[in-house]
Amino acid sequence: MEAASPTIERVQDLWFDDGNLIIQAGNRQYRVFRGILAAQSSVFKDMLSFPQPPESEECPIVHLSDSSTEVTAFFRAIFDPKSSMPAFPNETDFDTICACLRLGHKYGVDYLRRRALVHLSSRFPTTLSECDALETNTIPFFTWKRPRNGSYRIFLMSLFREVDAVWFLPYTFYLLGSNFGRLGSAIFHGAVYNDATVGLSREDQDAFLHGYFIQRDSLRNEILRFLWSTDKIQGCTNTAQCLQIRLNAFKLTCTPDWAAIANAPLHAFKEQWIKDSGMCPSCLTYCLKAHHGACQAFWDKLPKIYGLPPWEQLEKMKADAIGSELSV
Repeated sequence: MEAASPTIERVQDLWFDDGNLIIQAGNRQYRVFRGILAAQSSVFKDMLSFPQPPESEECPIVHLSDSSTEVTAFFRAIFDPKSSMPAFPNETDFDTICACLRLGHKYGVDYLRRRALVHLSSRFPTTLSECDALETNTIPFFTWKRPRNGSYRIFLMSLFREVDAVWFLPYTFYLLGSNFGRLGSAIFHGAVYNDATVGLSREDQDAFLHGYFIQRDSLRNEILRFLWSTDKIQGCTNTAQCLQIRLNAFKLTCTPDWAAIANAPLHAFKEQWIKDSGMCPSCLTYCLKAHHGACQAFWDKLPKIYGLPPWEQLEKMKADAIGSELSV
């Protein structure tokens, strides 16, 4: 007995009675305007330039292999951009951004690809100051909310590779390491996000393993070293007391959750622990400078430990893809 054919569903807000092209993705159909698609998409322009067979002259059907969920979001962004995919800094949603990024890249809709990259930039920093603002919630605004399903980080790693958004990868690797306790084996064996299996390539798995251990160990080996240093600090007015304050601050990180804390080394140490401690001004200045310097040194080498180009090169890629004007 043959299986029943899936019921075709017309997406009502993307079914225009006077449209002259039907697109089908999965079991969903869209009746749209070929002229608009051809004007905005270099790939559709080439695809639709081929002569159509006589029986489809009135309203030809084009089948896409992409997810119908992504195609729906993509077409809404093209035919109703103000409500579904407005320019930064207007709010939108994560899945719409990702659909527009992937399909905008695939079908040559350059303005949608760029717009999606700009939206993602609000949560994927390429400088330490941006990363600090993100952590302390002092960044001006976000245009999208993080999904509850933590596997979105694995999904993004694959997406960024697919669309050549390499400048996002250092922080994405950092997020995978920071959340290793939650993600665990999913980083290596894959996970489910939006009903699809997502995973890292073998090359990215190897890069993660190499960089993760350096990231985890950097808290103890580099970022917190100033807390137990016995070097004499010039201008210190109470050496014994200030050293004890530094050691007490180190103890605050030595909790049963040390492994999770060490996974996210950039913000494991809270500077408020020593700002209100009675430490002398000279030692306080030294500690803050040492902490900032160690964090900056780690940030500077973050791309390298995950096998990526240096920040200078990544920033150029970002500028070439996005430019300086964000609200377009």
